[in-house]
Amino acid sequence: MKWNRMVRALGVLTILCFFAIVMTPISNIAGKALSVQPELIPADAIVVLGSGLMPDSTLGYESQQRFLYGLRLYKKGLAPLVILSGPARPHTEPESTIRAQIASELGVPRSAILEMPEIKTTREEALEAVSLLKAKNLKHVLLVTEALHMRRSKMIWVRVFCIQ
Repeated sequence: MKWNRMVRALGVLTILCFFAIVMTPISNIAGKALSVQPELIPADAIVVLGSGLMPDSTLGYESQQRFLYGLRLYKKGLAPLVILSGPARPHTEPESTIRAQIASELGVPRSAILEMPEIKTTREEALEAVSLLKAKNLKHVLLVTEALHMRRSKMIWVRVFCIQ
C-alpha cells in the first residue's frame, strides 16, 4: 500500500514539474542563470568552437550561429585572427575548412584565418588552440560557443591554459 502511494505521489510530482517547466518561464530563468555573459574586449584571437556538419556538408544551425557571431566580432575589430575548428564527417571536408571558405568569401583575409580540422572534443580544441596561440605568442582570446556550452568550455580553457 505504501509503495502504491509513493509511486502515485512521484507521478503527480513529475507531472507538476513538467507543467511548471513547459508552462512557465522557469526554464528560461534557469538557462539565463547558468549561462555566462560575454566579455567583449579586444583580444589576440577569436576562437569559434566546432559544432558539426549536416549530412549534406552544410553547417548545422549551432555551427552557423557560432560562426556568424565570430565573424561579427572579427568585423568589429575585436581581434585580428579567427581560429575555426570542426572535424569532417565521412566523405566531407572538415567543418573548419567549410567555415574558412565562407569567411574568405565574406572578405576575411586567408592570413587572418587558422583552422583546426582534426578536433573532436572541447578539450582537444583548447589544447590545439593553446599550442597555436603560444606559437604566435598570443594570450587573450574571445571564445565563441552557445551560452549553455560556455560555462563548461570556459572551465576547460582555463584549466588548459594553466597546464601549458
